[in-house]
Amino acid sequence: MADKQSFYEEIGPSTDFGNAFFKKVLGYSMYDESFFDLVASKLVMIGRKDVIELYNNWYCEWKVMDNQEMKKVAAWYQKERDKRLEKEKHMQEKAVKEWKKIERWTKIANNLNYRQM
Repeated sequence: MADKQSFYEEIGPSTDFGNAFFKKVLGYSMYDESFFDLVASKLVMIGRKDVIELYNNWYCEWKVMDNQEMKKVAAWYQKERDKRLEKEKHMQEKAVKEWKKIERWTKIANNLNYRQM
């Protein structure tokens, strides 16, 4: 698998400027904000300024899909969180009931002067 530097160095007029190329530019740009500007400069230098617009169009479409996917993830996460909170609430209510039961039996035992042997 090519690293960022070799990917950048291999960009040329005969590069396939498709989805795979755009995904790599996006991925490397997520961790290095200046990477997109470097690629854009190189594209201008090799006479492929049109690829910048293609990338921007691709990125806009990708961002719409990413936002839709993130909304699904957020809804799933909220549902899982609600389930967990409901389970914790139920466990807490059960523990309180058990504690009250023990407290009640302790009072009864004390009133009867019951002592364990």
